[in-house]
Amino acid sequence: MKNYILLAVCVLCFGGCAVMNAPKSDKNYVFDSEKGRTIYSFSGENLYENSQNLGVYHMEGDERVLIIDENKNIYDPKSNSKSIESYMFDENIGSIVKLEHENGVCAAYSNGESIDFNVVTNQYRSNDWLGCGGKISQNDIFILKTSSKSMTQIIEKSKMENKKMDIELKVEDILLTSFCLNTGKSVKKLIDKNYCKF
Repeated sequence: MKNYILLAVCVLCFGGCAVMNAPKSDKNYVFDSEKGRTIYSFSGENLYENSQNLGVYHMEGDERVLIIDENKNIYDPKSNSKSIESYMFDENIGSIVKLEHENGVCAAYSNGESIDFNVVTNQYRSNDWLGCGGKISQNDIFILKTSSKSMTQIIEKSKMENKKMDIELKVEDILLTSFCLNTGKSVKKLIDKNYCKF
């Protein structure tokens, strides 16, 4: 009996602390990717990732946007950050864009070098996610990796049924590659207009 009372006191104490420390959110986003599930929430002017404060976001039209550098500071376009992460959320779509280069994203891009990019987009109404990554320069977009909820499901189904699903995978890969090329064009616009002001 003594152990049950001690357990109840611990649950009440620790459970109460967890609730008191969690930010009260005015909007939550369940964000899925091949890495798993992440919860993004907005409280006041801050964006939280799994309850960790990422920083103060701003509004661009109906979209909530936060751009940070490799040190998790608000991104300064005049800097030469080695990593730029953008978090963009509206009512229907959430996107995370990450750009990286060891010599600095903007310096490398302005010198015509390719920088690494990775994009994951969630479409909330269809409950789907799409991802792509590759290299991007002022003149080229190279798609090196694609992923999606559909592709993951096809792969899992082929493992369970122990049969190849080559045609389904090829169709999904073609659709994803087209999406990723269009996304790469959008990322180039973001680099030119928002991230690297030459």
